[in-house]
Amino acid sequence: MREEGPDIQFNRSFGAHEVAEWEELGDTLRDVILCPGKDKPIWTLEKNGCYSTKSMYRFFTFRGVLSKRLDKLWKSKLPMKQKSLCGWRCMKGFRRTSR
Repeated sequence: MREEGPDIQFNRSFGAHEVAEWEELGDTLRDVILCPGKDKPIWTLEKNGCYSTKSMYRFFTFRGVLSKRLDKLWKSKLPMKQKSLCGWRCMKGFRRTSR
């Protein structure tokens, strides 16, 4: 028999699938221990723990692997719009051609 959890009221009834998902969530959270105090978010994609658009972009495009070619591009003084376009073209393998 299942252990009784908190008494939570819902506005609609659950079907069999929702009940199974609810029980699975309860099983997943059963061993979680909450501590008093303030939470501190840490961005694990940066060494300093702070979020940056650059690290998010790198994660989505390269799954966190650094690209030496694109590192120079990000550090350049080009406007962000041009950096993004150039970065996208590099990833897709486009090269500048003369006509």
